[in-house]
Amino acid sequence: MSQAADITAFKADLVPVGSDQPPMIEQTTEIVRSFNRTYACSVLVEPRPLLFSVPRLPGTDCKGKMSKSLGNAIYLGDSDDVVRDKVKKMYTDSGHLRPEPPGQVEGNPVFAYLDAFDPDQVGRDVLKAHSVKAGSATAP
Repeated sequence: MSQAADITAFKADLVPVGSDQPPMIEQTTEIVRSFNRTYACSVLVEPRPLLFSVPRLPGTDCKGKMSKSLGNAIYLGDSDDVVRDKVKKMYTDSGHLRPEPPGQVEGNPVFAYLDAFDPDQVGRDVLKAHSVKAGSATAP
């Protein structure tokens, strides 16, 4: 009810949500319909979920999704320096401790963030190729 109140208070018709949250929007829609039907009005707006191409980002510790309670989140209000520090501390590929074995892109949170926010597809592809290339200790 509290989340439904937060959404309806702002008459939001599109609500940006993560991939695990559409059921919460569906519940809010049912509450809105019930309220409007009960009071024969259309005061409350029915919300719809707005999903993005990247519906979920991993936490900076690579232990599931970002979460305030786990302390593994990057906040919109974080300064550039704080974001930089959090990204530098991210777990990457635990199996790629030396340059000889090939690295992995899958499951690497740094690449998940690059895919979400870096518009340079060619640059990302070069970094990914370098990461999986065995025997190279220097960046491109």
